[in-house]
Amino acid sequence: MSLTVKFENGSSVAMAGRACYSETIQYLDDPNDACSILQVGDDAGVIVPEYNAIGLFDGAGGADDIGSPRLAARLACEAVKQYFRLGGGDVSEALQGAREAVSMNKDAGVCVGAVMRITDGKVTVANAGDTAVALYQEGADDEYPYIAEPQRDEFGDPLNYLGSCEAPGRLSERISDDYACRELYPGDRLFLMTDGAWVVEYGSLETYHLAAAMEEWPLFEQVKDLYPNLEKEIRDALRSDKARKLCEREVAASTDNLGRVCEDWVSKGLLDPDQYTLRDTNWLIWREVIKPYLESAHLLPKQKISMTAIAGALLSRPVRWPFEAPPQDDATVAMVEFR
Repeated sequence: MSLTVKFENGSSVAMAGRACYSETIQYLDDPNDACSILQVGDDAGVIVPEYNAIGLFDGAGGADDIGSPRLAARLACEAVKQYFRLGGGDVSEALQGAREAVSMNKDAGVCVGAVMRITDGKVTVANAGDTAVALYQEGADDEYPYIAEPQRDEFGDPLNYLGSCEAPGRLSERISDDYACRELYPGDRLFLMTDGAWVVEYGSLETYHLAAAMEEWPLFEQVKDLYPNLEKEIRDALRSDKARKLCEREVAASTDNLGRVCEDWVSKGLLDPDQYTLRDTNWLIWREVIKPYLESAHLLPKQKISMTAIAGALLSRPVRWPFEAPPQDDATVAMVEFR
């Protein structure tokens, strides 16, 4: 499920989610109200278009014995929406209001989250915990795109949160909220993500992942939907002379000094094309085999890629190395294309 709206300043906004263990529910106060809360499992997000603002929160499922993480995330969203609609304009105050709303409800657990707002050509962010905000600018060469640092320790636990915890030692001591402000330029794209959307096994999504989400990943998702025989055709392409030479290079690179081949290091499908499935597509197979084949066969879609498709591709990561697989966690991403 996803939400797509326009900010008051003309920027386009999309929010999408992937729920692991429960249904995705869209809460509507009014069917005609664009300021909806999208609940994705224990995640919840809200867009306040008339104030160019977004709130995104992630309930701490690992502490659900303290209270409902799902309720905590939804209460935080409702507080953010109310804060801006009552005339507030400061993201730090909005985040503090969300913290108070969660802490005052005896049934709510704890959550992490961030509030983002665009005014006067700048984005301001207040963040508590391991929610992340990334900025993609065309032509930028920075591998690390985050303007709001995820607050987590070396074990992946958040260092900040919203809500009260009466079980000492269950959660880390809070650190101060993170605050960031950056100037924006037309065409810049912002990604506000819960940890299920930005975490990879050995770190975090980098700039090249965001670039892939805006072109390569949605293209692959589209061709999978358009061509039901694609998997069989790719298997045939993996039997080509080019693919065999690619396999020889990978085998050579995966062979140790004693001549032993570590087959786990060789792209699945190169050694045995009959075993290939679309789920096994990594960057090497996509860029060296599949994409050239699709281009030569004129099978790549020509239509403009929607923001919803970009957000969805960021959640599914259809082309990836094994360590880039999405974690087993609820994941939500809000994307803004600045105008």
